[in-house]
Amino acid sequence: MIYYFFCMLFLLLSIAVLTSAITVIFRDLQLFISAGMRLLFFISGAVINVTAHPESLLTKILILNPFVYVIEGFRDALLSRGWFFDDPWRVVYFFSFVLIILTAGIYITNKYQADFVEYM
Repeated sequence: MIYYFFCMLFLLLSIAVLTSAITVIFRDLQLFISAGMRLLFFISGAVINVTAHPESLLTKILILNPFVYVIEGFRDALLSRGWFFDDPWRVVYFFSFVLIILTAGIYITNKYQADFVEYM
């Protein structure tokens, strides 16, 4: 569970860095971000089990959501269904996705850092 807790923190940190840099420039984006986060929550598997039918196309699409990795990981840890290193491609996909989001957020923050005072 400790591993998935740190994965969750790393994912949320990367999303926070990206969205905080963008919302300073585009104020109206806050509404889209809150609606998008709500949508991601409901299709992430917190309410429904996304991996119930592993061979369906919808399941294969929903597994691309990084929140599914964290939620299914917590389920695996709590129900003793498996370890995180049982599927190394999901680990690589998750961390590459999070690193891309974090890199984009850091890049936008550094690029517009001097202009943030004007936008506020």
